Amino acid sequence: MYKINFEEVLIFLTVAEHKHFSKAAQILYISQPTVTKWIIHLESELGLTLFKRNSKSVTLTPAGEQLYRQWKDLYASFHTSIKDVKLSIQAEQSTLTIGALYGFNFENTLFECISEFENQYSNIKIDFNIYPFSELNEKVNKLDVCFSTNFETENLTGFHQFLIDKIDLFLAVSKDNPLSNRPFVRPEEIKDEIFFVFSTQTSPTGLKHIEAAFKKHHITPNLVVVDNIPSQHMKILRNKGVSITNKHFIKGYEDVITLIELKDFPVELYHVCVYNPKSASKTAQLFYDFMTAYTLKKRQSTEDQRFL
Repeated sequence: MYKINFEEVLIFLTVAEHKHFSKAAQILYISQPTVTKWIIHLESELGLTLFKRNSKSVTLTPAGEQLYRQWKDLYASFHTSIKDVKLSIQAEQSTLTIGALYGFNFENTLFECISEFENQYSNIKIDFNIYPFSELNEKVNKLDVCFSTNFETENLTGFHQFLIDKIDLFLAVSKDNPLSNRPFVRPEEIKDEIFFVFSTQTSPTGLKHIEAAFKKHHITPNLVVVDNIPSQHMKILRNKGVSITNKHFIKGYEDVITLIELKDFPVELYHVCVYNPKSASKTAQLFYDFMTAYTLKKRQSTEDQRFL
């Protein structure tokens, strides 16, 4: 019996479709060495050479071509069968409760996906709400599906998590701050600034990650705790300090707060979708799978444009 899983099949199909290991890695949000490792494992397990590779190109062998044609249909059939089964039980719950974190533009980025889901599953009503940090953290176990960041969800146990996309971070400063004219800054150039960060009651792990990023540069930052986004804004507006944030945090304050690109700042922050499979309804599982497939499709479309 061959020891092959469907993730391995997906990696093979993605490399075969794009004839490019690094492009497949970007589409699947995994490293290129991971792609290479699984292709080598697959070829070893099957006893077949599936790709001809050199420094300039990747092509399928005859065996790879045949396997690609058959597995592509098999993979599509596998997902169609799951969708068909879920369609048969989707009436179990007619309302789906979704919560998303305030300040990360989920209300705009999810609009198209949710609209498409509602068009396909018209009998399911979606109750979608935006919550501030502390409220979403309290509600996460009561919601069917939650959209947040990997910082906010890293302490959750038993949840399935899907990384949607990476969040770019910036240094937010007052227009009166001398740094406001800089195109970018590095950690060592801002080591003497006062940084306004959220308390652990507001964001359980955000402070920890900011502190750790500076320590990798042998810097002990001057961190001052605030309870919410408006408090952070007011202190920055008065030029009492700065903050590390994403571009959507300053919505409505673009004329008075400047965002500066951060370079060499080792923080990996992502938009994520999570749900608890143990307590979730079949409808929640249906939406989570739909969201995952929708995101991968958009990601692949974006990568296709980049490689044209």
